[in-house]
Amino acid sequence: MRKPLLHVGLAAVCLSLLTACVSSGNHATNTPTSSAPSVSGSAPAPAGSGGASTSSASSVSGSASAPAGSGGTSTSSAPSVSGSAPPAISYRGPNGEVPVSASTISLSAADLAKLKAGNFSVGMIWADPQDPTLLALRAKLKEFGIKITAEVDTNFDLQKEFNAVQTMLTKKPNVVVALISDSKASTKNFQPLVAAKIPLVFEENIPDGFTYGHGYASSVAQDYAAAAGYAADIIAKAMNDKGKLGFLTYDANFFVTNQWDKAFKDDITTKYPNIQLVEAGFPDPTKVQGVAAGLITRNPDLAGIYATWNDPLDGALAALRAAGMTKVPATTVGVGQSTALDIASRNQIPGVGGVASYDEGVLEAEMAAYIVLGKKAPELVVSPAFPVTRDNLASGWKQTYNTPLPADVAAALAKG
Repeated sequence: MRKPLLHVGLAAVCLSLLTACVSSGNHATNTPTSSAPSVSGSAPAPAGSGGASTSSASSVSGSASAPAGSGGTSTSSAPSVSGSAPPAISYRGPNGEVPVSASTISLSAADLAKLKAGNFSVGMIWADPQDPTLLALRAKLKEFGIKITAEVDTNFDLQKEFNAVQTMLTKKPNVVVALISDSKASTKNFQPLVAAKIPLVFEENIPDGFTYGHGYASSVAQDYAAAAGYAADIIAKAMNDKGKLGFLTYDANFFVTNQWDKAFKDDITTKYPNIQLVEAGFPDPTKVQGVAAGLITRNPDLAGIYATWNDPLDGALAALRAAGMTKVPATTVGVGQSTALDIASRNQIPGVGGVASYDEGVLEAEMAAYIVLGKKAPELVVSPAFPVTRDNLASGWKQTYNTPLPADVAAALAKG
């Protein structure tokens, strides 16, 4: 997500989860590039056909999933890779917003026909041009027949963001979908769009002072908190529920990563009393190896290690291997290519907490569709989290990126 949210990490931290490539009408993404936690996120992968229109009844309630075969398009997220019913959503928005599940979002056949005939338009302002949700967002808008009148990449530059807003005021799209640069500084930049009554859909971070219905029409995120909980359970099992666990966290005021680091810590401390967290923060995601090496020097008896997302975990693993600690298990939130290869190769990562990264962009397009159709979009809609281990690596990757495993990962997995 990000901004000082996850995406800020994305850029500053550059969402390590992915670089995607989508084919129109069929969710598809490329192999993720490494960088920050996927804040990168996603909306629910369309789960098949059918479904009555289901506008949400209130800001925190959504409509029921459309039944298969009823003639519309259901947009419920892909089923949990574990095959079990999805857990309650743990994620909360930056202002405590309570989300609805992606599975509550659907568009009927009549809705889709109205979108095709409506000559609707969307503008996009994006702080992180590498955000994998963009490809899903573009593809889904195209599928809906919604025109992108302007797309501006700001690269977390506030002046570029200001200029992008001026462009939107000139283009006058029906909706603007945005990944903002900074929750505080972006407030002034986006206020003119509120004054112009152009509805806004935000990815995860919301400008300070903006409220649902009086500043923005909807927001989209992934259940990172639940994903962190899955990661905690996976690493605890690998540690036999005891020992010292290195806890490497992103030392920045970044809402999404802060939330999932806290969720991981809470899960460990409340469920695993025989695991002792030893903490260290990293302000620079590219220099985690040194931070991890210091943690290892102070705690040579580490029995496990966690880092906030894939890239920092790579640094932590490098430090462990340099210290000869090649059997110490590790985990993170989000599955990227390096983590997937490690899992498949039975090295040091037994599994991670996964998020449906492709789905976030789909959900953003669906929220734009709700708005132009006059349907009440929920305040916050969240796609699911799930555990990813070697047993479900292929399906977990598919749920994350909507593509098959990379060739090297598939080859390692095939070795058994």
